[in-house]
Amino acid sequence: MKLIANDQNGWEQLYYDEAAEAYFEKTYPDGEMQGGGEPYWRPISKEEAFTKYVIE
Repeated sequence: MKLIANDQNGWEQLYYDEAAEAYFEKTYPDGEMQGGGEPYWRPISKEEAFTKYVIE
């Protein structure tokens, strides 16, 4: 997987999996825990990815 973009606060990241031709978002829903807790991965549509993230 390749890191494509970070959100403005740095806690959410967009990745692209070339093998699956799919986008995934990595978040830390337990941000109050030390280190943000365990990361949560979810598939995200291309449309949502390009709306939410600034992709150069």
